[in-house]
Amino acid sequence: MRRRDSVFRCEAEKLMKLIAAAILYFAGAYAQAAEIHDGDTGYIANNSIWFTNESDLSVWKRVRQAFAPKDVKTYQQIILEERQAWQFSGPTKVKVISYWANQHEINVKMLTEGRLADSEWWVEDKDYSNAAAR
Repeated sequence: MRRRDSVFRCEAEKLMKLIAAAILYFAGAYAQAAEIHDGDTGYIANNSIWFTNESDLSVWKRVRQAFAPKDVKTYQQIILEERQAWQFSGPTKVKVISYWANQHEINVKMLTEGRLADSEWWVEDKDYSNAAAR
């Protein structure tokens, strides 16, 4: 009986090591896929908040961290009405001009047709994806 327990424990340890290796592999693949580099093209998510300058984005991030959700919603409504921020429907194709990973901010150029073509914006990196829009 002891030998069977020993064999079972050894097999369980092998299985745990295999699972841990798989998790590390997929975590590494995800981290690499999420990298953002200057010059990359990708998409900004539907209904993200876009800013025409970095300082307004910084204020927005501080407001979201410091205030209650209902106050954040009120602030969002004000900045959108005052054209201090913008919100676009549908994933929007962009080119990364510059990326500050430690600040989670991306300066992008809009790659759309129309009057906003080639316009520059500031967005949060959480809203960026280099995967094709669905």
